[in-house]
Amino acid sequence: MDIKKCKLFVITAETKQISKTAKLTGYTQSAVSHMLKSLEKEVGIELFKRDRYGVHLTSLGADFLFYVKRFLAENERLEQFVYDLHGLEVGSIRIGSYTSVSTAALPGIIKVFHESHPNVDIAIKEGGSDDIESWIADYEVDLGFCSKRPAFAFDFIHLIHDPMIAVLPPAYEVPADMKSFPISEFNGKPFILSEEGIDYDINNILEKTKTHPDIILSAKDDATIISMVEHGVGLAILPELSCKGRPGNYITMPLEPHYSRDLGIGVNSLNNATPITRSFIYAVQSYFDKPNDRPLTAPV
Repeated sequence: MDIKKCKLFVITAETKQISKTAKLTGYTQSAVSHMLKSLEKEVGIELFKRDRYGVHLTSLGADFLFYVKRFLAENERLEQFVYDLHGLEVGSIRIGSYTSVSTAALPGIIKVFHESHPNVDIAIKEGGSDDIESWIADYEVDLGFCSKRPAFAFDFIHLIHDPMIAVLPPAYEVPADMKSFPISEFNGKPFILSEEGIDYDINNILEKTKTHPDIILSAKDDATIISMVEHGVGLAILPELSCKGRPGNYITMPLEPHYSRDLGIGVNSLNNATPITRSFIYAVQSYFDKPNDRPLTAPV
């Protein structure tokens, strides 16, 4: 089966537009259409329904997509194995990440990794908890930063306990003797929440403590939430890592009681991970293991 056609099929399933696929890949629209029709002819099934709005997977196309993603992932591992046989430090790695990790940790990790692996291509795909877990399970990324949940369909490698903190507007009156922010203080207060599926841990804290703030808006990006807090729109709860390296006009305080997210790396199967993926995981672990680089508190 032609690898190029399979990759175009996966991209088109995501974009739902021949024109967008063409723009992303550098092919003409007619070339993309021709290769997709050729793939349909090869496998003997209709993969897409086509209308004036774009293309949409058929039910058989959706089933085919699942296996194609696995096929491409296995093919990438095979290519990496061949490179390793010849001692070539080449390949690619796809990373799923929270914006907080992308801004606070990944620059330092990638800088060090790139120095020892200059010929490895790196692609970062940002999203929320649900997005990243889905990408890992569906082989859309080689690894993803995520918070540990009670059950995962993939392997999880613990990195750090990232404390959850209160993020308050600059004009918020904090009593002089208040060293930590009681969860109950959020009740009835204007609150900015991460969109559903973005941050499992924040929603879990509110549910577990039966805390009911006045949720006035939700946002997908941590930087947006912090900006809203700075302008006095409301209060928020964020991981400490989200605020690291983000100077601004806002107040942060530890939560009372203390909560943290178990931040780590998710891999579909560590046993089947490519050597490049394993090398990157080692680089991540080394970064968080260095006392001078560790921005967070110890586990509790």
